Amino acid sequence: MRKNDTHYRNHRSPWTLAELRYLEKHYGHLPTRAIATTLERTAVAVRLMAQKLGVVQPHTASWTEEEKNILRTHYARGDGIGAVGKLLPARNRQTIFTMAAKMGIRSARTWSRHEVKILKKYYALLGTKVANQLPGRTAEAVKIKANELRLQFGGKGRGKIWSAEEWLCLAQHQNVSATKLVELFPGRSVLSIRKAKARLKKRQRPG
Repeated sequence: MRKNDTHYRNHRSPWTLAELRYLEKHYGHLPTRAIATTLERTAVAVRLMAQKLGVVQPHTASWTEEEKNILRTHYARGDGIGAVGKLLPARNRQTIFTMAAKMGIRSARTWSRHEVKILKKYYALLGTKVANQLPGRTAEAVKIKANELRLQFGGKGRGKIWSAEEWLCLAQHQNVSATKLVELFPGRSVLSIRKAKARLKKRQRPG
């Protein structure tokens, strides 16, 4: 036995039915080395058996626009690879990460110091348009991060997430016209307030 084989208890031993089922279930979805570690076999042995079983992944199909849109929305806003993976059952984790990087999309969960600095500097002035200065960031991702950092948009309310305090205040004065509510929400436009009132009314509908 070669020295490198001593780390693999099942190396050269016959494959069990349980091992074969595990391989069929996880090959192509988990890294080969991870499968090899679990089965206590070499990565080469795992690949060879996968070929014998015919479970080697075929050529990856081209991404559809619908799949790409899932990355642009759910992945970009930081839903997490687990949640995104459920929406893309035909793609494994590494494929999703690779395509997101290829499209220049980054998760809202991970912001660099440079990006945060730009967001803090310009969000009050530009709102979600800061996304134009942050390659790979969507307007939705900018909203989420700005809300997390408690940044306030100084414009007319467009792209600025409503706080819990604002929703409470709006609920208490929902019978007041939007034009008069501007006094209570100086950072909001009449149109923004009207839209918020419509959303609030929809939320309050039974069932």
